[in-house]
Amino acid sequence: MFIDKQLRFSDAQAITVTATSTMHIDLGMLAGQGYPLKVLANVQTTFVNGTSLAVEFCTRRATTGVWRAHWRSQGNGWLTASLTAGFKLDLPNVPNTTDRYAVLRYVAASTFAGGNLDAFIGLDGQTNKYDAGRADVAKLVP
Repeated sequence: MFIDKQLRFSDAQAITVTATSTMHIDLGMLAGQGYPLKVLANVQTTFVNGTSLAVEFCTRRATTGVWRAHWRSQGNGWLTASLTAGFKLDLPNVPNTTDRYAVLRYVAASTFAGGNLDAFIGLDGQTNKYDAGRADVAKLVP
């Protein structure tokens, strides 16, 4: 899956306490158009200690001001035991909003000693898988 840098919320962002994503996304012409966009997040480094982590999708109309939450992931979020490297967080789609700027807010129920994740917007989740057992490199190289 190719990921546009302008559609990233977090790039291996360390989460220890409740925090906003390191990057915001300018929805620009997409705001209010109803395009089905998916919020995708993957744990890069296993979370240590802490209790649980939830994710909120927040927007605002201008570059400054208060962020307004549209949705929050599955109640209290994911327990630390499930936040292992490679885990994909199941998040809702981008809401149909007329607000232009978006961020994610990571809500930690308690302090984590470690753990980071990537988050971005895509058209849909990655569904195809690479099978190393089926690739024959010798046939590819003359």
